[in-house]
Amino acid sequence: MVPLSRQAIERAIEINGAAVDANKARQLALIAALGLAIPATRVVHRAIDIPSAAAELRFPIVVKANIGGSGAGIMRYETTEDLALAVADKFLPTSIDGVLLVQEYVPARDGRITRIETLDRKFLYALDIDGGGQFDLCPADACVADGKPIAMTQVDPGPELIDAAERIAAAAGLDVGGIEVMIDDRDGVPRFYDINALSNFVAKPLDVLGWDPHEKLIDYLEAEIAKVKG
Repeated sequence: MVPLSRQAIERAIEINGAAVDANKARQLALIAALGLAIPATRVVHRAIDIPSAAAELRFPIVVKANIGGSGAGIMRYETTEDLALAVADKFLPTSIDGVLLVQEYVPARDGRITRIETLDRKFLYALDIDGGGQFDLCPADACVADGKPIAMTQVDPGPELIDAAERIAAAAGLDVGGIEVMIDDRDGVPRFYDINALSNFVAKPLDVLGWDPHEKLIDYLEAEIAKVKG
């Protein structure tokens, strides 16, 4: 086996966007720096600081692991009393880096989130995914909610959301991946909240999209390999 050069390793990391994908706090900071709306969020390093961070937010709130995935490591608290009890009992999520996000729970309009897939930092397709109020949401055909597959529908998110997703992908160095956004039912504001590198493209693309995005992914990867080979 020929070992990868440092340049090849760095290029691989750039393609899969792992540096941003693994860190939710960095994702939100990047999105906010672009002038785009995110859920109101506070970042804490100690559980004891969670109640004071939450005091600046509207309840219900959620506490999230900074490093997680598919909704793993998220708990919802309805009141300040519920949260104080959870902190006292240490009934909280844990994150491998010790960092937690305290965040206003955003009621997604119609219980739906939109996942905008990008390739080469450009719009590829978008899906509306039912179940926006559930924490273990994972927009892949294998994911289920209450024992049933999550419903997904191809959607045109419109030029503003497409432009925003492409700006996020460019700022994150995300060559292939998905950007997730929900419409806040309280005020109608689109709030971007997640960046997913190396997105799991829809498993039955011909049924859902009418075409196969994997073909465009292969074309892109072949072009990138050709660049490296010179």
